[in-house]
Amino acid sequence: MKCHSCGFSNASGAKFCASCGVRLAAQKTQGTIRCRHCNSENAASAGFCSNCGREIVGKKKAHPPRQKAQKTKTAKPRFSRLLPFVVAAAIIVLAIFLARHSEESSPSPISPPVQSQAIDPVLLTRINEVVGKFRCSCGQCGGEPLEECTCPTAVSEKEYIAQILRNGVSVELAIARVDSIYGYRIQ
Repeated sequence: MKCHSCGFSNASGAKFCASCGVRLAAQKTQGTIRCRHCNSENAASAGFCSNCGREIVGKKKAHPPRQKAQKTKTAKPRFSRLLPFVVAAAIIVLAIFLARHSEESSPSPISPPVQSQAIDPVLLTRINEVVGKFRCSCGQCGGEPLEECTCPTAVSEKEYIAQILRNGVSVELAIARVDSIYGYRIQ
């Protein structure tokens, strides 16, 4: 505490100046506050009296200035909100693909309709002659000969061949039609 008379710096809480003896409690210095219990001066930032130790009544407690918590909204990419739906859709598509693939790759327990119908031997010979000229066109069975393949595409091709031959089309014309529609002719 600085003496107002001589400017000497006294210890905080001193009641008289150590240099000139002037009563220090009588002077009011800037930036101080009086304790209501013991009437001693304290620093303006003090929360408790340095003389009696009591809380300085009426004093607003000095708190360090609060820093506003900055809410930084991180922009979530739109796809992160859609991610669960995309994953679910991918699982469904994969399940459908696997179900169809397993149906196509496993041999059908039902014999192809061409062979299960009662067909006269001459027509059967003509069908086998056309079927023997082609490979399966599905692209999944590795190009098996059409006569050996039992996938749905091969069954469909065989039914088409049987149908056009039943309608009186010649073997050569049947071969040309199947080649133009399905391809995969054995050279």
